[in-house]
Amino acid sequence: MLLAIALFLCAAHAHGYELVVQTSLGAVHGLRPDQGAYTMFLGVPYARVDEENPFGVTYHDDIGCPQVGGRGSDGPQGSIQCLVLNVYVPDVADPSSLPVMVWFHGGAFVTGDSNRGMNAPTYLIKHDVIIVSVNYRLGIYGFMCTDSAKSPGNNGLKDQLLALRWVRDNIGSFGGDKDKVTAFGTSAGGMSVHLHLLSHHEKLFERAIIQSGPSSSPWTIVDADNTIPIRLASALGFQTEDVDDAIDFLSKASVHDVVRAANDLLIITAANDNQPLTKPCVEKEFEGVERFVTTHSNVAHSTKAKDTDIMIGHNSQEMIFQYGTRPDEFFSGYSFENLLDFGFNVTDFEDMTQVVRQFYIGDRETSSDLKEEITNFASDFVWNHPTERAVRLLVEDQARVVYKYLFSYEGGRNLLKHITGSTMPGASHGDELGYLCVSGSSNPLPAYTALLPAVWAPVSRGERPYLEIGREVTAGRRPLHDRMAFWDVFYEANQHKAKGFNE
Repeated sequence: MLLAIALFLCAAHAHGYELVVQTSLGAVHGLRPDQGAYTMFLGVPYARVDEENPFGVTYHDDIGCPQVGGRGSDGPQGSIQCLVLNVYVPDVADPSSLPVMVWFHGGAFVTGDSNRGMNAPTYLIKHDVIIVSVNYRLGIYGFMCTDSAKSPGNNGLKDQLLALRWVRDNIGSFGGDKDKVTAFGTSAGGMSVHLHLLSHHEKLFERAIIQSGPSSSPWTIVDADNTIPIRLASALGFQTEDVDDAIDFLSKASVHDVVRAANDLLIITAANDNQPLTKPCVEKEFEGVERFVTTHSNVAHSTKAKDTDIMIGHNSQEMIFQYGTRPDEFFSGYSFENLLDFGFNVTDFEDMTQVVRQFYIGDRETSSDLKEEITNFASDFVWNHPTERAVRLLVEDQARVVYKYLFSYEGGRNLLKHITGSTMPGASHGDELGYLCVSGSSNPLPAYTALLPAVWAPVSRGERPYLEIGREVTAGRRPLHDRMAFWDVFYEANQHKAKGFNE
């Protein structure tokens, strides 16, 4: 993965950078790290939230955004005025026209931030590229979708759009080239990059890297839900059945109280196979409010793909982070329907469930002995096949080039696997981050060569080549072929029931 991304970029030149940079917004002061040949410009504001209505759009003006459970804490944290970004500039002899990578963090759209603890760019900086990491609103404040113009949804994506515009307008002051921008991210960050490719807004990057984050995942798009602000207001002591009144009340309430209540009501919490209720949505039309997501990503096409180089892929056993340490009872009582419900508009899942069960476990009863088979199903449905579908649509949209990868490396820096303590074989969702963001680990990076030992061919209409990044780096044709072929047939038979196709 490290090599692939490094080769995907344009390398440049190597000493010295000014600690004060003049931008269109004024002077920005940089810092030098204890280790590493680069300058950091931290907490640079790119937009400001309207505190009269923190659920609405932002406006250009001038730190993590409100959430629960970030940075090792169990309680509410973050500020509503969190729309900042960090710029990391390498020491180079000629700091001009450097390629730029803009990073959007993951976290299910409810947690995460751009701080150096998880997002230190130590490795990528060595390849003479400017790194920009971005905060965006999360959870209730970033993705509460309603039928009210006061909270239309997708604020976090609109924040990202402002950040990309800031990069376009200001990165030249840091030595970056606005025409050499790569947007990349993992999980929710990857979904964000994909949604930017699909949006009708102006094109602000030339290359995209989507890491375990296809927006065609059934965990990406949710429906508008007017009950969320009403339930939150009620939990905080204000009773109403009017959505606008509830939003007005929440706008004046303590940010941490709102986030705590949302967490307690499981609105921004994932439990078992449930997902947060605050995610991207297909927005309603409101006068004077610009939309971001206008079509369900299952059927959306990209007009920007023709001029974009795209790298997209997933890890070999994505759902380890969810299933790797679940108790035996979880598997013995496992319901395939719980996940299928995220992807299809049906009331009776019996027939669909039987087909899926037969493919993955045959006539056997669900049990902990089938942990790996059940995890295969969940990985395929939520991440692997959605990635395959995304690749297919990008090729249909005549993307300039599409490269697909499979990350299967297992080592001491596999991030999510290390955090969960799972011993299940494979690379979990998020494991690649331990090799991209190398801060705070005593485990060294694996040795690598500057040249790929295999030819990485791009995807075409008739071919599905990919690069597997494991103990060895090898080229292959269509990963997980039998399982992906099953889902191809399954979706062909049930496409009319899939969310987005008849909406």
